[in-house]
Amino acid sequence: MLFRALFFIAAVALLAPHEPDLGYGAPRGLPAACDGATCTIDPGKLAAMKEEVLASLARVKADIAQAQAARAAHGG
Repeated sequence: MLFRALFFIAAVALLAPHEPDLGYGAPRGLPAACDGATCTIDPGKLAAMKEEVLASLARVKADIAQAQAARAAHGG
């Protein structure tokens, strides 16, 4: 029984893909300039992406607050 378990654990470990490519890759719209092992990202694009993410988070927070207020108004 123990050997069967070890066999299947080893088989799964060998057959499972390691570091699968999920298609995410590098963020789109952020050109990276690589020189050897060092890569840099355009600070302007990074700041724009930060603002976009913060705006999205603010919208989500507002939606949650609105849903909570509506739930409280309906006695739920």
